[in-house]
Amino acid sequence: MVCMRPSGTAERQTARTLEYDGPMAESATILLQDISGYTEFLTKTELAHSSHIINELLDAILAANTGDFVLSEVEGDALLLYQKGKPVEADALRSSG
Repeated sequence: MVCMRPSGTAERQTARTLEYDGPMAESATILLQDISGYTEFLTKTELAHSSHIINELLDAILAANTGDFVLSEVEGDALLLYQKGKPVEADALRSSG
């Protein structure tokens, strides 16, 4: 799913439900959000400006998290979030953003 932000920058959201039947199995939804055009933006923008803008955009993405997702990792322009419990359907994520 791609969401447009007021700045005109797109972010892609991917939700996936994983199933595992092992002894420590728990249900969870994993949400991976990244910024479209990140690499191109970095190559065309001064580093001092780009890092500030990317940090602001990542903060805005986190602030838009209306669910109970927990931030697990930040890697470049990507945020990895998870929510334990009953899996969240992709349509529900689209309507909440």
